[in-house]
Amino acid sequence: MFTSDFEKYLSNCPSREIINICEPLFKNSNIDHFLYLKLYSDGSRISLTTCNDLLRWIYQENKLISNSVSHINSGIYLAKDLINFVSYKDAKKIEAQIDGARNYFNLDLIENGIYLIKKEEHYCELFEFGAAACKKSLINFYLNNIDILKHFILYFKDKAKRLIKKLEQNRFQPTYLTGHLTATNNNFRLINANFFEATKLSGLSINQGSINTHLTKREYECLTFLVGGCSAKEIAKALHISPRSVEYHLENIKRKLNCHTKSALISKILRLQILNPSHLNWLLSTKH
Repeated sequence: MFTSDFEKYLSNCPSREIINICEPLFKNSNIDHFLYLKLYSDGSRISLTTCNDLLRWIYQENKLISNSVSHINSGIYLAKDLINFVSYKDAKKIEAQIDGARNYFNLDLIENGIYLIKKEEHYCELFEFGAAACKKSLINFYLNNIDILKHFILYFKDKAKRLIKKLEQNRFQPTYLTGHLTATNNNFRLINANFFEATKLSGLSINQGSINTHLTKREYECLTFLVGGCSAKEIAKALHISPRSVEYHLENIKRKLNCHTKSALISKILRLQILNPSHLNWLLSTKH
């Protein structure tokens, strides 16, 4: 189902709930803005953000971008770079969005913004991180902590899955749209321990083309330790379960991901870049 009534659609996108989900990230860094945007090939979209007023302003000013963003390859983009990959009209709209965010909402997406884009066959996901204009440039921070942002994305999609599912059942269809930098040290860094403690995953969803596979929390933990080089006995000791239970969970994971051996499973996980190094190191350190 689709709706072209923006206010009706926006009423199903509670900013307060998104702010609560983002709290662990905001408390442990200078980031204070987040946007999740999912663009479908049919021109429809869903979005969740910590600032619905900005989203409303963009709509009222006719500055919603089209789905040309969905043609961009998966990757990490700064605002000034993103503009080079979209249509001319969308580039102008993104520039207007950036100006409006700064002038009316004290949000600087040039010095303090970054976009992580994930492209799938029938849709494209965009994750926007930003901060107030008064804060020191976060670009170096982002570049030094990409794995932290990727972990937060997993956490966000897990915590917001109910909202996302609800929005997907009534997607917004705009009526007027057709359908490598060098990182350097920063003065502040994310407190990894606090962040990961506050953003523990209750499971993990893995997209494989059109197939979405869900791993339970225990399966996710066993997989993480396996990729970290632990044996079944070491995993069992860390998780306080029996080696037989570990093997049971690993067999389930292999079946779900269509892998016949543990080495094939590890290779697939590394290829999909599902587990990030910082989270892996933190998890291993908490169990030894």
